[in-house]
Amino acid sequence: MINTSAPAPHSDLQRNIVQFCRLLRDRELLVTPTEVIDALRTAESIDLVDRLEVKLALRTVLTARLGRGQKILTVEGIRLGPGIEGLHPVQRAFWEQGGYQCGICTRGFIMSSYALLQTNTNPTNDDIKEALGGNICRCGEYAKIYSSVHAAAAALRTPPAPAQVVVGPPPARTAPLASKQFSFVTQLGSPEFIADVNQELSKTTGIGGVSGNDTIATVSYDASVINEDQIRKALADAGYPVK
Repeated sequence: MINTSAPAPHSDLQRNIVQFCRLLRDRELLVTPTEVIDALRTAESIDLVDRLEVKLALRTVLTARLGRGQKILTVEGIRLGPGIEGLHPVQRAFWEQGGYQCGICTRGFIMSSYALLQTNTNPTNDDIKEALGGNICRCGEYAKIYSSVHAAAAALRTPPAPAQVVVGPPPARTAPLASKQFSFVTQLGSPEFIADVNQELSKTTGIGGVSGNDTIATVSYDASVINEDQIRKALADAGYPVK
């Protein structure tokens, strides 16, 4: 959907950008609401055209006519499915590792990282530096961006095993619940959202409940059933990664 608040095009280059984004929309390819604004203001969005990384500033010399017959993959297109569980390992890594702040440059970094990891799932820092060259993070999150790419590479090298299904009631608890405090990687939108965290984590066997605020989660749990690493994973899987 084209955001109507996008600035009016005032050059041939910007008109080509809008024309190209409308083509994606009309062909039922997702275009995020801020993509047109970002394209007009920063020209930093990066997509894959026929599996080749193309920066928007260069891509926009292509008119809609020249773009026919090519496969265009955007940041929305690399998802593996709906919801948090459907995030591609690169998207999940940037989220969990905090490889972003304002988010303006994030799509470009994610798509450049995706292109790199299609051919190299064990990149060095030099490989990452070369692959991400031309992307600029004005917030200065470069250290966490490198960590995000390494985490995504590790996830692609060793896909997680399918979740095991346990049939039957959980064992009766014989010991008092332990308690552990965790700090969220990304602050919740409001302290009240801790109730959502509690609702999700209470579904995990061994966790008695979660309290806290928008920055801290205090988890009550049965140490004979679940350990701290498993709690961290449960939080991450529910969409609330902790430090």
